[in-house]
Parts: sequence; structure tokens; C-alpha cells
Amino acid sequence: MFAEGGFFQHLTPSKVVFSPAGVDRLGDEIDLLGGRRVLLVCGTSVRKSEAFELVREALGARVMAVFDGVVPHSSPEVVDAGVETLRATGADLVVSLGGGSAIDTAKGMILLHAEGGSLEEHRVRYTPPDRIHYKNFTHAMLPHAAIPTTYSGSEVNAGAGIRVPEKHVKYVVSAPQLCPRLAYLAPSLTTGLPPDLTGGSGMNCLAHAVEALYSRNRQPIADALALGTIELLFEWLPRAVAEPSHLEARGRLLIASAMAGLALANAKVAVHHAMCHVIGARFGIHHGLANAVMLPHVMEFNRPAAGEPLARAACAMGWKPSAAAAIQAVSELATSIGVPRRLRDLGVPREALQTMAEDAFLDRDVYYNPRRLEGPRDILAIYEAAW
Repeated sequence: MFAEGGFFQHLTPSKVVFSPAGVDRLGDEIDLLGGRRVLLVCGTSVRKSEAFELVREALGARVMAVFDGVVPHSSPEVVDAGVETLRATGADLVVSLGGGSAIDTAKGMILLHAEGGSLEEHRVRYTPPDRIHYKNFTHAMLPHAAIPTTYSGSEVNAGAGIRVPEKHVKYVVSAPQLCPRLAYLAPSLTTGLPPDLTGGSGMNCLAHAVEALYSRNRQPIADALALGTIELLFEWLPRAVAEPSHLEARGRLLIASAMAGLALANAKVAVHHAMCHVIGARFGIHHGLANAVMLPHVMEFNRPAAGEPLARAACAMGWKPSAAAAIQAVSELATSIGVPRRLRDLGVPREALQTMAEDAFLDRDVYYNPRRLEGPRDILAIYEAAW
């Protein structure tokens, strides 16, 4: 069964370039986008990396300035500072280098540069149980080339999540125009990602695929992308964690990330991501590590409404076709790559779970969940199981 009524659409606005040779084609691709005055966006740790030096050299005189103020999960203040730099440089193209935080920060900058205002007024709004509102944007937006160093999938989707620490929430903005025009995948730029973040980022990618498979907005093209993602992850994620410099494993994971990103861009994700948004927003915990903990517990909650897609997922994992097998396979994968398995291991206090559940129930991703949530108590039960 597809989305309600059988109607679906599939958007693929990004050009995906996979370059085992590294950044040798990057300058040409930027030229094709018309980039003559480039703003390069990254975080401070990436700024100090070899990957940054390679990208900076490949872009050459095209780079007018570097904005390296990105922090994990970003923030409205970071985005505002980036917009000031963007306006001051007169850039005609933005290049982001890093994980989802860098790519999403660049999206937020491009949005505010075009539309003005604030992230708060442009965010997606959701009123339980069934009202979701995406804002229409009418101004032309600068092109964006994303160079991922993790497996967030943000390089091929139109949404961005920005943390608002004082409110313990993430503002989500989304529009087709925000999708990067170019996703440049270079495995050699990802070898510096440490094993724990490789594992967590890979689990985030897996969650994108699993949730796209059983989302209320699921559709057959996204299904195929999600199943292909799962096959790649189960084969190559353990190898990348064990051997960080293994270029074939890194390359396969980048491909899986882009595939999962395209799946979630069209089918959307569900309550799992709503819950992980809250964990990151409230405690600043790495999104991938939150995914690693939560995914099997959310799959178990959704099993009564998602038996068939979870059985298909199990087959892609190399297991017998059943929802129970899929859940067990995910748990065993997480254990094998050494990622945290409990919220308490991430430093989440048990007394915070009730408030977390109330916050997560208001996240727009709840709208796409296959099993209807009756209230925050359903989410609290999942948090409790994961604690």
C-alpha cells in the first residue's frame, strides 16, 4: 500500500557525483552551477582537517570567504551569523563541507538570505494529530553544493533541522528550493570520521531507510532506495567501523547515505526521528548515537502497523522475512559496531523522559508514523524501554 489514495510524487533535484578519486572534479562541477564567488561553510573541527585543505585547494580563487562557525545541531544564532557573512561576501553559491549540521546550517543561511525573517517564522508547523503546514517560499535561492563527511543524507534532501537550545526543540524548515543542487561524494574525505561517529552516523542512515519503508507517505521508488540502503549498510558499515581507512566501505556508505536521503526526502520519516530530535535538542547528543539507541525500540512499537515493510527490511538485512527478525537484526548490528544501546549511557536522566515525550509528540515527523499515537504516553513508553 502506498500513500493514501495511491498518488505519489518523487523529487530528485540534486545532482549526485560520486568521485573515488577525491576532489578532482569538484571545481568543474562548481563551474557548471555558475559558482564564481563561493562561500565555504563548515565547523571548526572540519576547518582543521585535511578534507578542508583538499576542498579549499580544489575550489581555488572561487572561494571568497569561509564561515567556520557551525556547531553540532547548529542554532539560529549560528545561522544568523552565517547569513551576515553570506551577504557581506556577495557570494553566488554556497558550498558546505561536513556532516548534517554543516549542510543544514547552509540551508538555513540560504533560506534567510532569500526570504529574510527568522527560522522561527519559516519553520514547519504541526498540530496533533493531523495538521501539518509547510510554508511557501517565493524568492529565488542561491545554489548549494554539499560535500558530506558523514552519512546524514542531508546532501540530497530539502529539509534542515536547527537546534534551539533554550527551548529544547529543533526548528525544521523545508522547501524543494533548499535541496542542494550538487551532492559531491568523495570517500577519501570521510576517512577521518572516528569509529563511534561512523557507527552512529550509519545507524542514522539505517533509520532513514527503515522509517521511509513504513512511513504513511511511503511510495515504491522510495521503497527501492530504502531496501538498497539497508543491503549496503549491513554489508559495509561493520567494515567501515573496523577499518576507518577502507575506501570501498566508505564509498558504499556514502552511496547508501544518498539513497536513504532520497528515500526520506520523498517518503518522510516518522516518530523515531521526532524522538531523536528531542534528545539532540535537549541534551546536545550526537544525532547518530541517539538513532543507534532508539531505532529497535521504535521498530517494536510500530510492529503492529508495519509488519509487511519490516519483513521486507529483514530480507534486505539477510534475515528471514519477519518484523521480529528485522528488529533483532538491527539490535545485533548496533551491538556489533559498538554504539551505545541505552539512553542512560548517553547521559539522559530518567526524570527528563516525561517532558521529552511531550515535546516529541509535537514534532512534525509524528504525522507520518504508521501507528497512530494517542498521546505523549505512547512516546514515553518507548523512551522508557530505551532508557
